[in-house]
Amino acid sequence: MYFRRLADIDGGVGTRRALTIGMAVLATGGLLAVGLWALPWVRDESGSLAADFAILSAWTVLALGAAWFQVAAFVPGGRAAVEEAVRGGDAASSPAVAPRVLGLHAKGVLRSLLIAFAVLGNLVWSDLVAGEFWFGHYARSGVQATALRSRDPETRRWAIARIAEAADPALEDQVERLARLLRDEDPGVRADAVAALGHLAWRMRMAVKVLQREGMDRGRFEVRVLRAAEQALGDPARGILATRGLERRAWTYAAGAVGDASVLPVLERLCGSEDPADVVAAVGALADIASPRSLPVLADLMANRSAEPGVHAAWATGLVMASVVGKDPAGASRMPEVAVARDLVRERLAGLEPEGVCAFLRWFPEVSDASMTGALVNLARSRTFLLRCRRMERARWFGAPEVVVPEAPVSAAVLRAMASVAVGNEELKRFLDEAVGSPGFPDEVRVRWKELRDAASRTR
Repeated sequence: MYFRRLADIDGGVGTRRALTIGMAVLATGGLLAVGLWALPWVRDESGSLAADFAILSAWTVLALGAAWFQVAAFVPGGRAAVEEAVRGGDAASSPAVAPRVLGLHAKGVLRSLLIAFAVLGNLVWSDLVAGEFWFGHYARSGVQATALRSRDPETRRWAIARIAEAADPALEDQVERLARLLRDEDPGVRADAVAALGHLAWRMRMAVKVLQREGMDRGRFEVRVLRAAEQALGDPARGILATRGLERRAWTYAAGAVGDASVLPVLERLCGSEDPADVVAAVGALADIASPRSLPVLADLMANRSAEPGVHAAWATGLVMASVVGKDPAGASRMPEVAVARDLVRERLAGLEPEGVCAFLRWFPEVSDASMTGALVNLARSRTFLLRCRRMERARWFGAPEVVVPEAPVSAAVLRAMASVAVGNEELKRFLDEAVGSPGFPDEVRVRWKELRDAASRTR
């Protein structure tokens, strides 16, 4: 009986070990298949986040199962370990068996640690087989890459929006994926892809300027992403002329974001569109490029269009003038485009709606042009002076909107503008001498008039 029992144990342990080794080989082969085919498919072809989740879950389970069988094949545990302990000791002497059984506790701890290391090892080697799938792809951009291939246009647009606001080296791969979407079947996806490439070009251009100023631009991914985005877009003017509606506005946004002045003639023609949305988009692009060449068009548009385009044109006129003065304070006054815009503003400022006035005057302290004092005085005498501006924003394709008009009294904007040109300004002082005693202005405004008059009395 005793020898038959030992034979049964030997046979059972041997069979179980052979089965364990077989399962370890099978699970390891499954991991190899996942690394060779499943993970590359997720990286290169998958368009379903649910499929990605299922494959990644299966990968993890296979790594765990393979680790368990791999360790079990060489470090017995559970019933097999007990039977080995019984078999290795004196069957007739329980004291001889006891130390071996007690040693199972230490072996169990070691076995658990080995399984944990084996799981990590299985994940690492199968990841390397897939071409550094997890650390080289999925952890950086896998979710967005899959979403860009989704059948659902809204999912693709969601991924585009996330990529447009990203800031990491993975953008080098993402720009190529966005470029493929320029030929997408859905017009909304095409428009978002165009705008995203322009948005990335704008963000990378700002980053590169800072890096160049610090002498740290060599080898940076921002430089490569900027170049790739500009190459993917090509000539935005062609996109503007070849499209309509949302796509045209996306190309217009991208043209401003890229900042290439060669597109100015197309944008200026677009300012004459019958579609107010196209006009607002063109004005925004001209503001982004901030070339003095566009000033006459923008200043002329201030009073010739419906409310929203006119307000945006007033805002863009002030912004571009401030940009030109900031770059070349001495030369700005000699530019013919600046002179034309200045004359148009002098003529039309007092007749604008409150929002148009506030939009232009937002930038006046940076322009600080005393030759426009007469326009400010005319504005102070107009009915608009005592009105209030409602807040208006420029909706950017991605990110937070930009304030075009803050909610504030027109009088506050006029007083701020006058303060920037008050010192030594005799024309302004003559008006203020009259205005301080005028009952037509609120008390708080007359107090501010008096302060400005004191400033105007000082010489420069």
